[in-house]
Amino acid sequence: MNSKNSSNILKNKFCDFLLNFLQLVDNPYFDDEKLINTLRSELVNIENIDIIHINRVLFQKNYKRRKNKLSIWDIIKNIEDSDEDFKEEIKDIDKIIEFREFVLDLNKNT
Repeated sequence: MNSKNSSNILKNKFCDFLLNFLQLVDNPYFDDEKLINTLRSELVNIENIDIIHINRVLFQKNYKRRKNKLSIWDIIKNIEDSDEDFKEEIKDIDKIIEFREFVLDLNKNT
């Protein structure tokens, strides 16, 4: 699909982000890398250090598992049930919860 100035609008970064976000709403487990990129975007107000902490916890948990690896969404989905040390490392857990609830609400409406 081309615009007036002959650029493919589907290759636009914002369009790419939007399509990835819609996939995330449809299925939060679809792609961890795209979920991380969504979390790091300017449109989602989550601190980068919090994303790093989530990734670290995910790595630690998956390192111990042989099967049934967790995804980033598993960590976000159950963030309130995480151990206190992890929750203390997160700068703003409310922003993560707000994002999660936003995605889940959109998912219910699809």
